Amino acid sequence: MNIVLSGFGAVGQAAAHVLMNKAKEWERTYGIRIEITAVLDRSGAVVHSSGLDLKQLLQMKAETGGVDNGALPPRNVDQLWVDSRADIFIDAAETNTLTGGSGLPLIQSALKHGLDVVCVSKGALAYGWDDLHELAEACGRTIKYSGAAAAALPTVDTALYSLAGAEVHTIEGLLNGTSNLIVTRVAAENITLQKAWETAKKEGKAEADPSEDIGGKDTALKMYFLAKACLTPEINWKSITIRGLDQLSAVEWKQAEQGKTKWKLVGKARKTEQGTTVSVEPKLLTAEHPFFHVDGAEKAVLFSTDTMGTVLVSGGASSPTGAAAAAWKDVIHLARERA
Repeated sequence: MNIVLSGFGAVGQAAAHVLMNKAKEWERTYGIRIEITAVLDRSGAVVHSSGLDLKQLLQMKAETGGVDNGALPPRNVDQLWVDSRADIFIDAAETNTLTGGSGLPLIQSALKHGLDVVCVSKGALAYGWDDLHELAEACGRTIKYSGAAAAALPTVDTALYSLAGAEVHTIEGLLNGTSNLIVTRVAAENITLQKAWETAKKEGKAEADPSEDIGGKDTALKMYFLAKACLTPEINWKSITIRGLDQLSAVEWKQAEQGKTKWKLVGKARKTEQGTTVSVEPKLLTAEHPFFHVDGAEKAVLFSTDTMGTVLVSGGASSPTGAAAAAWKDVIHLARERA
């Protein structure tokens, strides 16, 4: 199974490390041999049809900041799929929801050339969900996106596989590990949201743009994907209402009582006879709510169904390794489905 990987930042490099550590185990367990045969980043691309030397590639990235040392001539995208003998394209490049980012044209091209696609980046899906899924269906290919929909927390798989046959009415999500880490610190250390966010940013755990984490945008994107996959394809990204933690007043922050109530940034998607609504907002939770006990960078999702009751999945703390592992899970599933 040959992989083209776009994006060699924190998640892309974590994907390389995970594969180096797990490839032999996966081959023994699943009978699947996985090779990364091409990597793209802002510097260019490097390709080897029999598999790249990932250790050497990581060293080059650390020393030069890129994967392309100029030794190979530039390739057009069509030729890239041929030269790499690719089966699956992983998009782990920077997210851009306004244009779909670099991933959008690459995903379109990959599907047209017969590749399945695994999305870690959210930009292309947010910008062109409907068009991309229509294209995938027309090409007989599949798009998987565990890494984009809460990464190590198995949200989509739980809904589509473990809850198969049940009708999901409501989804609640504590889906941004960084914002959960931040509110946990606000409560435990009695500090301001701004101070907690600045600390997380210095640690490399928070996005440079606060609207992504504490502003609720990342949670909204993940809820959008879940609503599209599990409730209705008719939901529109622009219809989602978002109120971030940064919109809580000082008076509201003081309403939280130590050990009794906690602020959490919660996404909610609900299907009714009138349609499906998706929202993100801070909720002051009591100890009776299952999200009350999910702290630090951990995440959680709660499904309410007609026949299986309520199902809670929690854990999957945010990290590049967790996101990379979710992408490899999708690759393994695709390989087994195509076998």
